[in-house]
Amino acid sequence: PRQFGIYRNCRRQTKSCVGFTELDTLHQRGHLQQEIGFDEMKYQRSQKVKYLTCFVIIGLLGYVFLGILKPSSPSSSTLSGARFALPLHRPPTDATMQYTNLTDLSTVLPTDLLSIFSRIYTVTISEGNIKIPDTFKPAVQQMFSAYPGDTSDLGFITTQHIIIVFNKYTFEESLFNPVRMYRPGYTDTFPQELEDKYAAIIDKSKEGCDFCKGKERTAEDAFGRLENKRAYVASNVAKYNGHHALIASWAHTPLFFDYATLADLLRLALQWFEKSHEHDPRAIYPHIMWDAGYRAAASQMHLHFQASINYNHYYARAEQHRHNALLYGAEHAGMNLWSDMVELHEALGMAVRDNDAVAFAYLTPTKEKEMIVVAETAKSESFARLFYTVIRTLLDELSCRSFSVSVIPEPLDPMLAKRYEMPAVVRIVDRGSPFDKRADVGAMEMYGAYNVATDQFRVARALKKKWAALKGANAFEVAE
Repeated sequence: PRQFGIYRNCRRQTKSCVGFTELDTLHQRGHLQQEIGFDEMKYQRSQKVKYLTCFVIIGLLGYVFLGILKPSSPSSSTLSGARFALPLHRPPTDATMQYTNLTDLSTVLPTDLLSIFSRIYTVTISEGNIKIPDTFKPAVQQMFSAYPGDTSDLGFITTQHIIIVFNKYTFEESLFNPVRMYRPGYTDTFPQELEDKYAAIIDKSKEGCDFCKGKERTAEDAFGRLENKRAYVASNVAKYNGHHALIASWAHTPLFFDYATLADLLRLALQWFEKSHEHDPRAIYPHIMWDAGYRAAASQMHLHFQASINYNHYYARAEQHRHNALLYGAEHAGMNLWSDMVELHEALGMAVRDNDAVAFAYLTPTKEKEMIVVAETAKSESFARLFYTVIRTLLDELSCRSFSVSVIPEPLDPMLAKRYEMPAVVRIVDRGSPFDKRADVGAMEMYGAYNVATDQFRVARALKKKWAALKGANAFEVAE
């Protein structure tokens, strides 16, 4: 730059001399460049490179800046939503509801709830029409002999209406066709003959049961074994996570147990979560899984939970629900997806409430007879009472003898728990008869939508009946 300054001044002086020709000027420029060691052509090339470099840098900065501003698919870390809280109780509808009523709720829900319903759900009807040849009619009539209506003309088969309920935020979709409930193998009750047969299987499973001799034939965690009056903790010997334990009852009782036993199992699981978090603060996201019976994939009949903790997030299905709740809160400022869903289920007459917890028959069940319990914390006594209620509803009112449960408590980090967008959740489904050779889950449920045959409003009526019966029988009183 200093040489260029000298050269520029000399050029100006040369140009101002009277009588100098253009050729003289060029000779003078060459003489000046040699004298001061300056190469004008080289300098011009360097300037062009400099300007081009600046242009590229400015372009890249603009691209990055515009990329930041460009809308993109939000991630959980960039979203924020309202913390879950139970909504004010809405009086349920007086109408006797069934799935088909969901296509027109204008006479059932007030305007504000209609708006929330349409914001979360879509409901469509798909009609199927078929022709049955006379040669096949006797077989179809026999196939659907359990159907409660007239089967003589098979009108309920030739024209079928499927109700499709889709949750636009959880991406759960249920296909409901009542006809499918009456296929071969259907039974609305669990006959005494099968009851006795299953009781014998349970009794035989006590032989050589490891969990019946918990302290002798189970492992324990490095920090020791937790236990209480009705349950104990064993470390899982084939772990699917670093923190993975079994919460087992002292008694075998895989199905018929009292509220005190379930409450102790849940309480001990929560204590184990806290203890594990103390020893490993990275362990933040707890999960309980419970499969009751061989049909539900249990390896042992003995009553036991499986408890585990993940590091960076909840397990994928639960984390997906959390992300969807965040997305809902971002799109509808100040609103919480689960609070709104609770309010809708209560207004539709599908729920029961106990202080700070609500249980309801779910509108988009993952499989038959799904019920959900929610509360702000899994430590709530009402959460435990309603947890017991949904189990007893399946067992006592809906003839279930095999089920699967997921419990998702709040995060173990107190700061995360304070702003947690999800409730503590129990989800429970019927897994079908222990004697049914058919699997209850297939490719449709794994990769498509949920195919269900039980009307969830029927499940809701059973839930209400059982809740009233348990309260009337003082079933939640625990004798210590």
